[in-house]
Amino acid sequence: MISSKWNIVVLVCVLVLKCNIASAGKNLRIIGGTKAKIEDHPWMVSFSNGTGYHWCGGSLINDNTVVTAAHCFEDDYLKYAVVGVADLRHEKTFIPLKKSKLHEKYDYLKTGYDNDIAIVKLTEKVVFSSKIQPIRLPKHDIHIPNETPVITAGWGTTVPGVEMASDVLMDVNINIIDWQICKERLLVTERMICAGDLNGGRDSCQGDSGGPLELNGTLVGIVSFGGLCGEPNSPAAYTKVSDFLSWIHKNIDI
Repeated sequence: MISSKWNIVVLVCVLVLKCNIASAGKNLRIIGGTKAKIEDHPWMVSFSNGTGYHWCGGSLINDNTVVTAAHCFEDDYLKYAVVGVADLRHEKTFIPLKKSKLHEKYDYLKTGYDNDIAIVKLTEKVVFSSKIQPIRLPKHDIHIPNETPVITAGWGTTVPGVEMASDVLMDVNINIIDWQICKERLLVTERMICAGDLNGGRDSCQGDSGGPLELNGTLVGIVSFGGLCGEPNSPAAYTKVSDFLSWIHKNIDI
């Protein structure tokens, strides 16, 4: 995982020599994972621009509402959502986005990735099926012990240093990492949780931002930022969803 948005990089040219300059922490990816079925993560959403190129992930929480990372929606770059498919090369429907709302206290220039959460409304309601389902939100008092196994999923690049989205949904099993250990390596706040593999080889990174950190089918975290992707002693930070339940419920009908 590239260290953070402080390092500005030129992203890979996409389609007709279209290049986008973006900060490196914007799109985290799956490293060390395996191909996943959409039925395993039926709440997964792929956000894209007008070209259909995957940019960020998200989690469906009802039939027209997605929870994602605020840093994915700092501008008007993303226009469409795709649900219900694991392989983005297959036939799919692009759902136009109606509105997005970033957390009022999210301000990267002042506070980094603190409060990195956003709600996105779709222009139409999806029809639930085995491939499209909302994810459960956690209880406000949920406690997740260190070393608890969790899962993250997304369409991010699978090769460190190559900023090209995966065509297929990937997931990876990782573990909750002690917050104090994480604090020694990243600029985290108490509104974040950390996960990964301190031995290296399993991680989220470019392309996975906004996607879920799951515990038994419950959304406990949102992919936010991290250190070097998949490297030893390099955890990733996730927005702690349980700290934002009131905000989510307050803004679910924007």
